[in-house]
Amino acid sequence: MKLTSQIELMKNQKHAEVMAPDMAFDVLQTPQGDALFFSIGTDHVFYVTREARSSETGWTRVDLSSQLPNLAGATAKVKTFDLSQNLATGSFDIVLVATVAGSDRLFSTRGHSSEASDWAKQVVWTSLPFDAVSAKAPSPLIIDGVYLMNIPSSEDPTQLATQNCFVDILRDPSDPLKLLDRYYINFDTPTNWVRHRLPIDLKADSISSCLGYRDRDYCPGIYTYGLIEDTHQIIYAPQKNFFRPDVPPNPARFLLPPKATAIASSAGADGNTVLFLAAEGGLFVYGADNQYDGAEASLVVPTTVVGKINLFGGVSSMTATTVGSKTVVWLLNAQGDLFNATCAAGRETDPSAWSSPIPFCSGVNRYAFYLNKSNNAGNVIFAHLSGDQMAVFTQDANSTAGEWARRNILLPATKPDDFVEFNSFTATITVTNDNGVKLADVPVDLTAESPVPVYINNVYKLLTPDVPLQVNTDEAGTITVIQETEKLTGISIQAVLSQDSSQKSAMDPLAKVNEKLVRIQSGDDLSRITIKDTDGKTKPLVPSDISSDQKSAAAATIKQLLKIKDTLPAATTLSASAATRGVPALSAPESSHLRMAARGLDGAVLMSGGVGIPLPEAISKSLQVAAGDLFNFFKEAWNEFEDFVLEVVEGAWNFIVKIGETIYRAVVDTAQAVWEAVLYVFEHIKIAYEDLVAWLGFLFDWGDILRTHRVIKHELQSRARACVDSIDTVQDTIESILIDIEDKINAWAGVTDPGETIGTQQRKNAAVGQKVGPAFDSPQGNWAVYHTKNGLGSATSSSPDTSDKPAEGGPLQKVLEDLEAIVTEEAAHVETTIDQIQTQVIEPFNDLTALQVAKKILAITADLVLKSAGTIIVKLLDIVKILLHALIDALDVPLDIPIISPFYKRLAGNELSVLDLVCLIGAVPTTIAYKVFTGKAPFPDNATVFAGIGAVDQFRTQRMTTLTSTLAVKKQGGASRLLPAQSFTGLTDDSEKMSLVSEEKDTTREVSALKEKEPYNSLDTVIIIFDWLALPGAICVGITALLKRIADQGNAPWSKPVRAFSFIGNLMYIAPNYAAWQNASSWPVVMNDICSILSVLKSGVDNLCMSSAWQSKASGYCEMVLNVIWLVPAIGGIATTEDPAAHEWTLFAANVAFDAAGILTPWQKHPKVFIAQGILTGAYGVLGPITGQLYYNNRK
Repeated sequence: MKLTSQIELMKNQKHAEVMAPDMAFDVLQTPQGDALFFSIGTDHVFYVTREARSSETGWTRVDLSSQLPNLAGATAKVKTFDLSQNLATGSFDIVLVATVAGSDRLFSTRGHSSEASDWAKQVVWTSLPFDAVSAKAPSPLIIDGVYLMNIPSSEDPTQLATQNCFVDILRDPSDPLKLLDRYYINFDTPTNWVRHRLPIDLKADSISSCLGYRDRDYCPGIYTYGLIEDTHQIIYAPQKNFFRPDVPPNPARFLLPPKATAIASSAGADGNTVLFLAAEGGLFVYGADNQYDGAEASLVVPTTVVGKINLFGGVSSMTATTVGSKTVVWLLNAQGDLFNATCAAGRETDPSAWSSPIPFCSGVNRYAFYLNKSNNAGNVIFAHLSGDQMAVFTQDANSTAGEWARRNILLPATKPDDFVEFNSFTATITVTNDNGVKLADVPVDLTAESPVPVYINNVYKLLTPDVPLQVNTDEAGTITVIQETEKLTGISIQAVLSQDSSQKSAMDPLAKVNEKLVRIQSGDDLSRITIKDTDGKTKPLVPSDISSDQKSAAAATIKQLLKIKDTLPAATTLSASAATRGVPALSAPESSHLRMAARGLDGAVLMSGGVGIPLPEAISKSLQVAAGDLFNFFKEAWNEFEDFVLEVVEGAWNFIVKIGETIYRAVVDTAQAVWEAVLYVFEHIKIAYEDLVAWLGFLFDWGDILRTHRVIKHELQSRARACVDSIDTVQDTIESILIDIEDKINAWAGVTDPGETIGTQQRKNAAVGQKVGPAFDSPQGNWAVYHTKNGLGSATSSSPDTSDKPAEGGPLQKVLEDLEAIVTEEAAHVETTIDQIQTQVIEPFNDLTALQVAKKILAITADLVLKSAGTIIVKLLDIVKILLHALIDALDVPLDIPIISPFYKRLAGNELSVLDLVCLIGAVPTTIAYKVFTGKAPFPDNATVFAGIGAVDQFRTQRMTTLTSTLAVKKQGGASRLLPAQSFTGLTDDSEKMSLVSEEKDTTREVSALKEKEPYNSLDTVIIIFDWLALPGAICVGITALLKRIADQGNAPWSKPVRAFSFIGNLMYIAPNYAAWQNASSWPVVMNDICSILSVLKSGVDNLCMSSAWQSKASGYCEMVLNVIWLVPAIGGIATTEDPAAHEWTLFAANVAFDAAGILTPWQKHPKVFIAQGILTGAYGVLGPITGQLYYNNRK
């Protein structure tokens, strides 16, 4: 077996909807590292949106409040909630406030497991009605705030934690002063609500609170900041006076820095809390041992001005957490800027331990975060952005650069037309046998350089560096991996064949991007680049207002950045030091620094506002930040700097830039960090990211694809109708024609066998397909197949079901009974026959020549099949006549299939039919392959479309006329012989192109020798495309065979879309036969066309006649008979062609594989036979494209 892969930067789609922001939310993490997003929806329902591996979209949303107890039929509107998690066990607690009949009620759930397996269990809620001693509940009860904190045991963190819970209620709901009463909740005592008495008054809407536990206290408490008794204060009060519970606890008043705005607390491993306070002067800290009356805060992070804006000015919300060895504080200011500061856990009061804050994202309304325990405590942020967007940002904390990735929360779609489109690195991994046939159900182990969420065969998974994920190839022998990206960074993936570790493939998502970028050597190179949109319109990549100096500077910078990248690892772990990383040497005459400047200035200074700052001074004044944070900030502020410099500092490359009044410096020691720098070079010269993707990635040229689609659709539609029109002609003469078969076989017994086995033929000719084969296997070539495979099972159709089941005593039942009698009579012979075919043909298939296979099958089946073939085919045609109306209707069955239906309507302006879908599956890879192979589109404009349609119409008309005339002569008892030209490729109106004569002599070779070779024309293009359709056609057959098999195993009917797709897919599957054996004598050509007609009609019956008598017995037997007969013109085509060309031998081998697969149909429910059919169908699919390429070489 062989494993290969390809990866492409391209747009992809998902049948899903992006989760809209909710009214309030918070997040936790499961022990497996997945997110739990708790929220109150706009419908006032409390939800958990769970990151769910092995689901299609990656997230599932569950209503948690529908089971609230003791509602007495009333509706509950969730108002607010708080939650807390035991970091050691992962279990969590929730307190929730819901308004029921105008009054607020409190509910809780405690110790709920966050394990994925436990989410099948419903959350068990406990009602906590107001029951405080010596206190009467206000009417109505209005809860203003609820706070919950999980304090683990310092002795055994895995034990049930202490819950610290406070509730604020309006003392008198009618009082305009809105004074509050505060209670703490005892969950494990008969009385739950306990009054928390303070010698001060608190007012609603004027305070904010968070929970804590002071060092050396005996019980937890609560911090409160705000307007307290008309003065801004911050106090801490324990739950109770531990030694005198009947006396109110003494609050501790802390000294307050000027213009403070927000507070947050974080518990350390010992359970004690540090209090953080944001003020205009920066970030302040009250250590766990510095929280007593008169305590003064320590300034640990001075305020930072970015673009004349004080980051700490007007901070409206702040959250903090400590996980492992890291403490992180996130802050949101009045301008909607979200930023953070980080320090080592336990060093919160040490200013030198803190990182420099830098804006992370702007336009943020709300946010929540956690530190990812499975990714070295990297930040995971959920943010409600302006424009009602909900985004998830994930930081790779295992890398020194700390790169960020952004993605949406995708929920299962609620409408058929819903889909989400995004930029992605899409990879296809293909497993084949040594002959190039794709193999299904083969296990492959996947790993990633860093943890990364991906979609694998439409299922959400997480790939990691250390634990391989085993995935089996699908029915097309492929694994598709989609990695969402919003910038020029991606995680490398490695695939290893589970059964043979020597077969492996590394997928660098930026390899092709790098290939294009290394060609940029000058500004002129940038000027020459043009890009296309999806309509084929072109424009320059670089805007016209960018000067030549700017383009030259950008090109030089990119050139040098790529040199640096090639010396760096893709990701550097935190354990690697600058000394071990080393500094890459740049080629002379480059210095140790490089720059991106708007002017030709000396690189020894950093320009800002037209003033040069000497680099040593700039470095000494700089704030060091993680590269990922700096480049993420550039998304918001890339146009606020005019110059950057890359300079060696302390043995590593540093990116240095001045933004506003601050100079930032980030270590660039990974390839990922360099790619971030490259992206911002392009943004500096005003190249939009989408334009960059259009140049560096793959952009579908839908105009070219739709033109190919139009040609294929016209021919399949016309071919099906022509087959229907030929029913009477074929039925009247088929039995007499079949009498000639044995004579024909004997006459061709002496045909020369070239001696190459089918396996050798595939391997030998594989070199021809070095360009075209990968185009079919590429992510873009696989696009339509991938989305069809994922969506066809759930597709629907609005048209009525026209399938038939036989009426009692009706004509259909009578024909089926006749067929069943024939099959039953031959049952014993059939079993013997299949055993012989299995052992003598299928098992040694690749070691036999195509001619040997054909002769062996005919020798085994001739006696069984040929004596009853005529009767069986006549009966088949009787069924077709009965179902004729439904057969024609099947061509235009409308189809609602996720992604493709709305996508096609957007492109073509028309509703998608099943015929359109099948043609699109064929058009996408064949158009791409033809452009790769020839350098141009098969049908670059409408004129070539009309020429292709006209050519194939004339060709089909001539073939059908020949067929009709030959059968007419045969019906009259004459011996006809067709004298074709060498080929029909010229297709003029010359009536001498073909003639019918009643004579025995075969003069074909004489005529062929006299004709000159026709020039390459539109029909040749169509023939090549139709040869290539064998591969997507084989995939269509494989998809429907699997879907039908799954339905059969579940005793479910085949859906109408699946049946229509199966019928039309078969039209495409046999497409290479539509123009086969152009150079052969009349009989093989006519017989091949008869078999093609019968195959189309029989496929229609298969998908329209749902009788068990047909489906279980007669259908398979008819398929076997038809394919045995079809072998005869295949042999005749090669036998009566003088000096067959290479493409004719591969076409012969393809047809033999095709027929061998069809002959096995009666036994396809047996697993071994089903697998053998798949391999034979795959061989046909491989040989079809090779035939087309060899044909092109021959015609050119």
